[in-house]
Amino acid sequence: MRVLWLDDERSRIEVFAEVLIARGHVVELVSRVEDFEKKIGASEFDTAIIDVMLPTAQYGSKETDDGVDTGLLVAKNVQSKFPEVRVILLTNRMDIARIHGDHEFEVYRKIQVTPRSLADKLEGNSD
Repeated sequence: MRVLWLDDERSRIEVFAEVLIARGHVVELVSRVEDFEKKIGASEFDTAIIDVMLPTAQYGSKETDDGVDTGLLVAKNVQSKFPEVRVILLTNRMDIARIHGDHEFEVYRKIQVTPRSLADKLEGNSD
């Protein structure tokens, strides 16, 4: 599986990436929205993992609620342009239902997911 991961906390996600790579997945890590959007359009990825809270990037602070919803906007763009890509959102926020809304995103709280449990979810080995 090819995974593109967008998160501005690179040190945290490197541990997750190591587990996924050890299990045979190809993982590319990016920390900037601009880099993510270039890569997702240039390569075929099966899954996009996106942190919900990111710097505002090109979207502007009003549209992203000062960065609180930047990842959600990125996920919506991925879903509309690349519907075949599975989108997983990770967040520290409590209001997961609001994040999910009417979209087909999988949303997990960061404190409730481990590298192994995320790999299991990607591989369809858990609920």
